[in-house]
Amino acid sequence: MFKLHTCYIFQDNQQDWHMEPSQVALNVLIYISEGSLTYWVNGDTIHLKKGDVLFIPAGSVRGGEAASGAGHQRFATHFSLNGDDNNELLPLLKSGKWLKTRVHGEDYFKQRFSLLNHHSLMEGAYQELLCHAILLEMLIIMNQDHERRQIPVKKLMLVEELKKYIQHNYRKAITLTELSHVIDRSPSYITNLFKEVTGAAPIEYLHYIRISKSKDLMLSDPSILIREVAELTGFCDQAYFNRIFKKVTSVTPTRFLTELRIYKG
Repeated sequence: MFKLHTCYIFQDNQQDWHMEPSQVALNVLIYISEGSLTYWVNGDTIHLKKGDVLFIPAGSVRGGEAASGAGHQRFATHFSLNGDDNNELLPLLKSGKWLKTRVHGEDYFKQRFSLLNHHSLMEGAYQELLCHAILLEMLIIMNQDHERRQIPVKKLMLVEELKKYIQHNYRKAITLTELSHVIDRSPSYITNLFKEVTGAAPIEYLHYIRISKSKDLMLSDPSILIREVAELTGFCDQAYFNRIFKKVTSVTPTRFLTELRIYKG
């Protein structure tokens, strides 16, 4: 079981962030959502940019600084492992070494980190369990994406084309036939390829993008109506939006907005 100690989103607009090297008592997971920066871990220099994830094991000496002339935004969480068997859960926990990788589903990973941050601020009987589940999923994604680096570059490039198309057209209905025209492949090939590279079907990725955008809308304007959010993110039916939102985030959009309004006062 993971115990979450802190979770936060840091925005460096002044381009002057600096952290002196020091030993960290907890495990650290960092995701770069904007810009770039440099970390030092146990004497190694690690350059990070948008889409990179870094795991730093407890006991490491780490520091960092903003990249020259560049600001950044990063998500970070500090956590510990309760029990001796947790190190066997995943290779990155078992190795005891830092690990940097690049996640293919950037929007989804950012959405999960945002959700982790949200639940870390809430109180309730199941919040600790929810945080454990979300963090475990994120670590699994990191392991999977690290291992998928063996996938041929050509396949990765094809999936990137599909992802970009979905990201730019998520407000409208997207079919497999439509996606097949984007990279000139059959619908069945696209489904298998997308799952091989991302671990999700194209429709699941479309849902992740839409829900991520819907959360951004609610975070920027807590007074917005759920019906408006559904329409702005490509859902023609509010009931369907409610169902997919709960499936992806584990909470209903109504509850998400209610807790957000309470948190923001």
